[in-house]
Amino acid sequence: MFSLNQNWITESHIDFEYKKYMVLAYLQEVEHCLTESKLFPIISDLKKHHRNLLNLKSQKESVDNHFPKRLAGLNAKSFELNYQTTIQEDKVMATLQSIIDFSLPLFQQYLNQGNKIARFVEDHLTISPVGIIPMRTCEGFVLITCKGQRSIDVYQYEVSLYDDVENKFPSIKFNYDSTYEYTLTNTFEKIKQDLILKQQQLSNPAAFCITSDFQFPLSETLLPLAKMSLSKHLSQQIN
Repeated sequence: MFSLNQNWITESHIDFEYKKYMVLAYLQEVEHCLTESKLFPIISDLKKHHRNLLNLKSQKESVDNHFPKRLAGLNAKSFELNYQTTIQEDKVMATLQSIIDFSLPLFQQYLNQGNKIARFVEDHLTISPVGIIPMRTCEGFVLITCKGQRSIDVYQYEVSLYDDVENKFPSIKFNYDSTYEYTLTNTFEKIKQDLILKQQQLSNPAAFCITSDFQFPLSETLLPLAKMSLSKHLSQQIN
């Protein structure tokens, strides 16, 4: 997959056509992933690039605002004075501005598209408790399946601390445990009992079943969004 370094905009020579080619090649790969509903790490990558561009744009505007200016006229409608910088922008800075103006809307567009798909997936995930949920829910089991499937993937989960200032919810680690087949006798409750017998270090674990209405790529979409959904669910229970 074609990827962009975090410093793609300033590395090597700053040439608009070259950077435009880099951005379009990268976004072509992004579009391919989004078409297949493969969201991660694409969304995280897009967020970083989008944030970096916004920061660079802000820094450049801050520098521009500190240039000496001369009075250019008066806005008769708003009664505001208009100023123009007295320092002419050099070619590199002008090219940098062109790259930002071209790239920023595109990153925003694909980020919006990815977030829209993520919301769709989350809206079609159902979280249900399996058996009695104990007071302590910071660790336990999560059973993941899709409607119409008998296969159930089981993960041990563990809630960790808030490790990202932008994240409103605690992060959750999933460790694959086993795969079961759902039958009339092998129910979610029966699977939980079997898990407790195998993992005796968890005497009274919490267990949740996350069911998806549709099939999505497991590692790139379903698992990351299942983690987010469970984190939100547990936070709401605490609050």
